[in-house]
Amino acid sequence: MRLLGCAFLVSCLVSFPIPAHAGMIFPILFDTNFQNANFVAPPFVGVGQLSFSNDLPDGSYPLASLNDLAFSATIGGETWTEADTVSFQPGTAIVIDNSGRQFYFDGSEATPYYGALDIVNGHGEVLSFEPNWFTAAPWNLYSTSTGFEGTYGITPEPTTWCLALSGAVYCLVAAQRRQRSLKPNGFRPC
Repeated sequence: MRLLGCAFLVSCLVSFPIPAHAGMIFPILFDTNFQNANFVAPPFVGVGQLSFSNDLPDGSYPLASLNDLAFSATIGGETWTEADTVSFQPGTAIVIDNSGRQFYFDGSEATPYYGALDIVNGHGEVLSFEPNWFTAAPWNLYSTSTGFEGTYGITPEPTTWCLALSGAVYCLVAAQRRQRSLKPNGFRPC
């Protein structure tokens, strides 16, 4: 039972951003799903990470105000980082929501590729994050010049992952107990 409780606690904790030393780290997943844009969902086509040294509660923060901003993403074999050509307008912001479990980029003016934030890598490929005025909420949509577009987010629906992991651990514990109860006391197979 202790194992089940520990597994449940760990599964719930992985649904939150990882606090860095007086900052935040957001592991990012990218999918090609527009059906339920509230959360990313399999199949995933890319991974990434966003971090900065500010420790921020829910709210909207200008991108230029984030200290030690680091970004990397790999989608469909192409990689983008903060060291690439980044385009954003003065009003571009990161919006942190849902107690730090979700974020999106926002802006009131379009960048050269009509996003809230555009990143052009060394191969000339573009990763663009859609602004809030592009579509109705939620605003966590992205597109690339390589043909990938969809939803980005921290983790797939946190509740689903917590329940799935907890259920898997419970099934393993129950199977172990059942297997032990089927063996007669003192019997050890050769």
